[in-house]
Amino acid sequence: MKHLIYSLLFLLPGLLSGQLMYPGDANNDGIANHLDLLPIGVAFNQFGNPRPGASQNWFAQTFIPWTYQLPETGVNGGYLDANGDALIDTLDIEAIALNYEMMQDSAGPEPWEPPFNCFECPPPVLRIEFEEPFIVVPDTAFAVIVLDYGVPIPTELGAMGIAFGIEYEVDTLLIDDTQTQVIPNDTPERMFIVATNQGATAFRSVAPFRAQLAAAHFGNNGFIFKDTLARVGIIIEDIQRDTTTAEFSIRFEEPIVLINDLEQRIGLNRETGSIKVLKIDSS
Repeated sequence: MKHLIYSLLFLLPGLLSGQLMYPGDANNDGIANHLDLLPIGVAFNQFGNPRPGASQNWFAQTFIPWTYQLPETGVNGGYLDANGDALIDTLDIEAIALNYEMMQDSAGPEPWEPPFNCFECPPPVLRIEFEEPFIVVPDTAFAVIVLDYGVPIPTELGAMGIAFGIEYEVDTLLIDDTQTQVIPNDTPERMFIVATNQGATAFRSVAPFRAQLAAAHFGNNGFIFKDTLARVGIIIEDIQRDTTTAEFSIRFEEPIVLINDLEQRIGLNRETGSIKVLKIDSS
């Protein structure tokens, strides 16, 4: 009994002193990026302890652990409260964009890996659909990114949010990546994070010829039928090799994470898209 009492007294100061967090790294995996929107969606409107002296700037900040934690991974709610106001809401998204791709290793980060344990949840298709079968350079190739269940499904079997990356072919084409557009389907019932080579809405950028996107509902499974997530516009200026035809494709880039409101990961299928690129010989 004495040993137990001494152990509790030893641990108590550590509990009272709080834990470290970095604003924008909501899942505490060591990096602020598009994946951090998904925990905010799961925990939306949860509340806990305010963080004294809170800032959204990227430095270690102490918080008192919340009673709330994510249902599957156990990430404490204090990591999600980027602005320190004791409520998880849309204001906490700003720190993700502000600190995009910043990294840390002093808050005890661990991989964020929601389990595939919603066995009854049907897998939707994540698909890229080009709007035209071909373009003649110079022109803009437009495509939409769709999450499609095929038929409406019950809400309890649907998905709360999704995060993924895209990359596109550049071997034979001259692309003006500084003008690439990824425009989210910004409906009132969703939150979005978009990061392109120009910035993460719009502070830090990802690598050229890539983009990252996340969409999440406010704590509910809002993906239950067919939803357009975003429209992509990529300017193709020329075909670089001595040819008048080429093919341009957009592919999905891992990780692709689809989860429900219980933080359970859901499987999906993917369909990439391509378009013919033509060049008029003016000689």
